Amino acid sequence: MTLIELLCAVAVVAILASLLFVAIRSVRQVADQAKCTSNLRTIGQGITLFVTDHNGRLPPSEEGMYHGSYPGPTFGKQVHPRGSTWFEYILNVYTDRSFDAMTCPSRPDEWTGSNRGLYTDYGYNQRLSPVPSNPGDGPYRKGELLSRIANPGKTILVADSIREGGASGKFSVYDYDDLHPRHGGSTVNVLYLDQHIENIPLDKSNPPDADEPLGRDYFAPEL
Repeated sequence: MTLIELLCAVAVVAILASLLFVAIRSVRQVADQAKCTSNLRTIGQGITLFVTDHNGRLPPSEEGMYHGSYPGPTFGKQVHPRGSTWFEYILNVYTDRSFDAMTCPSRPDEWTGSNRGLYTDYGYNQRLSPVPSNPGDGPYRKGELLSRIANPGKTILVADSIREGGASGKFSVYDYDDLHPRHGGSTVNVLYLDQHIENIPLDKSNPPDADEPLGRDYFAPEL
């Protein structure tokens, strides 16, 4: 074999290897997105059970779900100093207690380590937790009544969320700024209130209009 033939063979092998790498990466991204979708489905099932047990009321966000103050089933382990968060409550009471359901396989590498058991990768729509109008309702935020929401198919329930400072947890989402397009670096998985799931493109440099998916109207429920 001449030197030219050898170089041609090496070039062909390099091209094939690069194509194989791209194909493997693409397959992995699809698998990770599918696992994330499965996680959201598990979370949605847990929230549905919560609604059933709490007279049709959705969970509150983390700003006030404390042990001893929220009615319904409770559990013993408190892993956050402010009290139990929505995801801990759902995880421990309504799922098999496996944290894998709260962990997105497309999470950035810096999100691993000691923080894994404390912070979820998914944010709950904070606008579903209005401040109680009557102080006698309790020292916590109550979730909205599901029956009052007129557009469940266009109301975000849970979605891929960011992390504050790369490590600190973010348990709720308020608008598109709180979302993390970590699937292929360009899309987010979203669980809607009617339990359907969508994978939606998000470009942080080009914010969505209010009436577009991931826009303000999709966070603010129509009552």
